[in-house]
Amino acid sequence: ENYNIDAAVKRLFAFFKQKLRLFGPEKVGKRMITLGDMNVNDMKCYNAGFFQLLPHRDHVGRALLVSLPQFAEWQERENGLRMIFHLFTTAAMDEETQKNGAVAIIHSIHNDSSNSNSSDPIFAWDSTQLMQKAVPLRIVGQHVCTNPNPLASLFFSFMTRFLDKTGIARIRFHKGSSDEVEKQLSTFGINNVQLAITHSGEKKTDKHKEYIKMVKAMEHALMLSPNKSIVLVPSSTDILLGRGKPIQNHPGNVRLGLIVQSQLIANENATRHEKAKLAEITMGKMRRAGMRFLTKENGYWEEVTSDRITKERVSSAFRTVRDRLKLSQRNIDATVDTTARKRSHATIEESPFNKKFHSETLQHLSVP
Repeated sequence: ENYNIDAAVKRLFAFFKQKLRLFGPEKVGKRMITLGDMNVNDMKCYNAGFFQLLPHRDHVGRALLVSLPQFAEWQERENGLRMIFHLFTTAAMDEETQKNGAVAIIHSIHNDSSNSNSSDPIFAWDSTQLMQKAVPLRIVGQHVCTNPNPLASLFFSFMTRFLDKTGIARIRFHKGSSDEVEKQLSTFGINNVQLAITHSGEKKTDKHKEYIKMVKAMEHALMLSPNKSIVLVPSSTDILLGRGKPIQNHPGNVRLGLIVQSQLIANENATRHEKAKLAEITMGKMRRAGMRFLTKENGYWEEVTSDRITKERVSSAFRTVRDRLKLSQRNIDATVDTTARKRSHATIEESPFNKKFHSETLQHLSVP
């Protein structure tokens, strides 16, 4: 609450009030609400994926929460509210999210109002109050994406009446097709919303299922070690340990490659001992710049604190960049060599002597 004591006390009181209402008196004193505290219908609502935490952040490091009202599934409103309570309180456990806050995106472009839950005003009111005043997560921005349908615009305009002045100032409306809205969101540093919904309006839950699986592993680890540092969504400066293109293309890993490439000549001319020292210095510089090394060995992201492992990762990056540059140079040399041979062959064929010889040969062959 930006160090506002009165506002912090009010939020804390609202948090425990909602916790009591949704989970009962036996759960109020529990340090953390887990997936094990959800009932069967709560988990059906959770697995439906109508509210998802995306696996990446916006351009300034804020978490991205996407709501798909047209896919809202619950038997009772409390199922959806318990899901939102757990999703938001879990997201708030991430230190980076605590610092930077989160952005909520309500994606309702393909909502044809056939799902009565999607336009339930009571649930809309309750969920707005829960997110805005109770959960320990700062929503620093909201983006409402709708089609040009006047009814959709009217409904969300009506919903803004439930927001306070701060909430109204942070909300943005976007109208149009999926492509048009995606371009508008990109101007706010928000990309890849299609990880939750396709351009044609089909819901995607593969990343959401991975998130639920990760949360289960994380909650089990926190029961054994309550003070463990957890990373739900890596930031753009984090370096991810692992294999595969998604890991290689992560911004932090790309940045590591550029840092290593700038020191490659010094590394190539160094002795074995000097290479190890250079890797250690590089690792220290990156850590001081706020770059973390993260691993997902236990099913969830956590920071690697071992200097030995991080130094090995930096040394490996030097070797990888060197091998890629060598391969790239070989491909360039092969291309240049092939082009030179083709040009040489074309020059021989087009030479006056070759043309004359070819013409005389044809005349000779045509003589009976």
